[in-house]
Amino acid sequence: MTSNLDVTVALDLGSGTITVTPTGALTVSNVRGLLPVARRAASLAPDFSLIVDLGELAAAEPQAVQLLTTAGPPGTRFLRSGIQDTVRKKSGRRQLPRTRNAAALQGTAA
Repeated sequence: MTSNLDVTVALDLGSGTITVTPTGALTVSNVRGLLPVARRAASLAPDFSLIVDLGELAAAEPQAVQLLTTAGPPGTRFLRSGIQDTVRKKSGRRQLPRTRNAAALQGTAA
């Protein structure tokens, strides 16, 4: 099952920045869709600074973040505050971090 990303691209004429803000869970499979969006945003105004704000992500695979930072447009600033890494259990299955609401729905404590 793949996770969808929602992406917002904001152009700030006053500060000369383009901000790309993905929301959802960043995975190795869907980062391949985010890279062209970041490159396209950078090409809109070559004199502007590109910022990719990862702070709105619910979760992110470390490999996906590494791929994004290494393959992204040159000179891109990455904001990472607040992202949680996905958790791998011993079985090798990938799971997103549990929230209190999810724990309450399952009848267990978070």
